[in-house]
Amino acid sequence: MAISYASWDSHCDAVEAMAGDSFVGCMIVGQTGIRYTTDGGTGDLYLNNFADFQAVVGTVLNKNHMALMYDTAKFLCVQQTDDFSVFTYSGDYHGIKKPIMIIAPTKTAVVVGLFSKRDSNVDHVCRIAGNLAANNVLAAATETDAEVGASGVTGSSSLNVVVGGALAMLAFYGGYSYAQQTKE
Repeated sequence: MAISYASWDSHCDAVEAMAGDSFVGCMIVGQTGIRYTTDGGTGDLYLNNFADFQAVVGTVLNKNHMALMYDTAKFLCVQQTDDFSVFTYSGDYHGIKKPIMIIAPTKTAVVVGLFSKRDSNVDHVCRIAGNLAANNVLAAATETDAEVGASGVTGSSSLNVVVGGALAMLAFYGGYSYAQQTKE
């Protein structure tokens, strides 16, 4: 079963809708660097612009308050909790004065948002990460079980079994229900 980039991008589209004018970009990336969303597809945020994405993930997971380099900007860590990390840049980044980067980890990935101001954007990014984790979306399609192809992320056999089992149960219940109605 192929999972299209569009389905992952829809989560970032939700962040964009909630953030409004302060939205710059959003992406969902596996902790080992597998990109789930289209690079730059939702706003202006690119995986390749991080100097060392593994170091960023380590900073978020270990809560060590290290700065991160994104493109030419050095973002300083100003707040870290178990649910999110907030990074700020004190200069002007591509016309955005003092941008804010928010990173919220899930079990196997991170949701990254770039904004022109903080507002409620921490909540928006955390809400998407929480929804993904609560629905085990990123627990089923783990890094070792996924590969990125031309058509997007393709799930492994474990994801196919879960989806196939759900469809089989739905078909069985539909057939059983129909049989009971015609029997009466």
